[in-house]
Amino acid sequence: MGSFSGAVITQGDGVKIRLHEINKEPGGDNSTTVVIDKFKPAPVMAFFSSRGPTYNTQNLLKPDIAAPGTAILAAWRTNDTELTRSGQKPPLFNIDSRTSMACPHVSAIVATLKSQNPSWSPSAIRSAIMTTVYNGEYLATPYDFGAGVATMSGPLKPGLVYETEITDYLQFLCSTGYNTSKIKLVLKTVPNNFSCPANLSDESVSNMNYPSIAISLSKVRETKKVTRMLTRIGDEGSVYTATITTPDALRVRPDKLKFTSKTKKLSYQVSFKAMTRERQFFGSITWSNGKNKVRSPFVASFW
Repeated sequence: MGSFSGAVITQGDGVKIRLHEINKEPGGDNSTTVVIDKFKPAPVMAFFSSRGPTYNTQNLLKPDIAAPGTAILAAWRTNDTELTRSGQKPPLFNIDSRTSMACPHVSAIVATLKSQNPSWSPSAIRSAIMTTVYNGEYLATPYDFGAGVATMSGPLKPGLVYETEITDYLQFLCSTGYNTSKIKLVLKTVPNNFSCPANLSDESVSNMNYPSIAISLSKVRETKKVTRMLTRIGDEGSVYTATITTPDALRVRPDKLKFTSKTKKLSYQVSFKAMTRERQFFGSITWSNGKNKVRSPFVASFW
């Protein structure tokens, strides 16, 4: 994603410009600048950006987030001579694209959040970023951009966060085929009393306490339910009300969450029943207290 001030030319035109620079030939044409009103080149998902769903489950929405990653002016390797003209030193900066450019944007947000909130867990930081995104008029879907475009100011005061516990991750590993002994062999932080639940299905992944919600469907008019828990990190005494944006069959119960000084965590249940066999349904759930907005994308897919 991104836009920058500059001009992209063909290799042939580049050769002509270079010869003009070397030979100091006079001449040239400078046309009048044309102003295009209401042009919004960003955000647009780059063609090379990875899309969802993740290949092994449709019960966990991926990607998580989008960030600027196209044509970014960035510091460059000083020992890279590929872009260096003969007799000159390598450039200190270069315009580059892809994940290596998007990642530093999100990393900077994470570093800022952690420095100002040392007690926040990694999942709380992830939730703060995902639920406070810029979410404009998109032609794409959450399978393209995840929750939306990461912002700098929103995550500083998210109001509520989804904290993902270690049990969530362990049960995810169980659902993908790992047994208890293999998990304990790989991970050293597994609680002694943990064991993979019997008859754990891929659908249980949908109940991971994640900032996004994804469920898989097998037949029309089948009701699927998932649960989420929100943790208050904002003002005490806040009442959050849920707002749903399509699909129409999406329901949230309760639709109000009342947090107090003693009530820091509250859960809610999401239910969805597909009335038609569309391949995918997209929507969102936003909790708001009039000050904070905590938004989660929702995806339901026939599998």
